[in-house]
Amino acid sequence: MLKLKRTHGLGNVALLIHLLEYNSRMGLDIVLYTKKEWADAFQSIVSFKIVEYADNINEIVDLDAETESIIPTEHRINEFAKILKVEVPNKLLKFELNSYKSDVFLPKEPYILLSLDANHPSRELPIETQCELINKLTKTSQVVLVGENCRYNVSDAVIDLRQATTVSDLLFYIFRADKIITMDSAALHLSSLFNIRTIAIFGGIDYNFRLFPRQMAIPIFTNLDCYPCNKNEVCNSRYDCVKNVSVDKILNLLCNKNSFETIQRPSPASRS
Repeated sequence: MLKLKRTHGLGNVALLIHLLEYNSRMGLDIVLYTKKEWADAFQSIVSFKIVEYADNINEIVDLDAETESIIPTEHRINEFAKILKVEVPNKLLKFELNSYKSDVFLPKEPYILLSLDANHPSRELPIETQCELINKLTKTSQVVLVGENCRYNVSDAVIDLRQATTVSDLLFYIFRADKIITMDSAALHLSSLFNIRTIAIFGGIDYNFRLFPRQMAIPIFTNLDCYPCNKNEVCNSRYDCVKNVSVDKILNLLCNKNSFETIQRPSPASRS
C-alpha cells in the first residue's frame, strides 16, 4: 500500500490525481491524505481513497516535506513519481463529474471561466490588465470570474464568484466551462482533469514543467531573456513576465477557431 500526504497547493493535488489514479488502475492500493475540503471534492472522480490528513499516521510519504525546496527541472508529475517510486501515465487521463449539483446560477450558453490570480505576484496579472481583459471579453462572451482577488469591481455582465466557491464548486464550474483563461494556478491543473480548452498564462516557470503533452492548453509567456527563471529570480521582484502580458494576444488566441485544433508550443529556449 502507498500512503502519502499532500496538503500544500490545490493545483499540485490536481496534478497528483493523474499520477495516483493511473497507478490505482494498474492495481496499486493508494490512500491520499489531504485537506478535508479537497478530499471531499476529489473522492467522487477517482478510484483510490482520499481522506482528511491527521497526525501520527504510520509509514506515510510526506510530499509536502519532500518537495519543499525543489527547484523545477522537469514536469511536476515526474518529480512526484520519482519520490513515490510509481509509474508516470503514458497518456492524459480524463475524469468525469456528472453527479455534482451547484446552487450557483450558471448560464446555459457556453461561458469562459477566468482565474487571474494565484496568491503570488509572479503568477498574477496586474489589476489593470485583469480589468482590461474582463471588459473586452464581456463585449462578446459570457464570463464567469473566480479567485481570491476582490480588489476591483466588475460589471453586472460578469458572474462574479470570487471568494464564493468551494473546491467542489470550482471543479464543477471548470467542468462546465467552454474555455478557461488562467494563470499557472490551481484552475489550470484542475482543468487538466477534464481537458478543457485553456489559455494558460505563465510567469517565470517553464510551461513544459506544468503542462501535459496532450493537454488542450495554450501557454502564454513573455519574451524576456530571463524566461524561464524557474524560481531563480533575477528581477528583484518586478515580475515583468506577468506585467508585460498582452490582452490582445490572449483574445486573438481565444477568437482563432484553429488555436486549439493545432496547438503549437514553442520551446522557451527558441522563442525568438
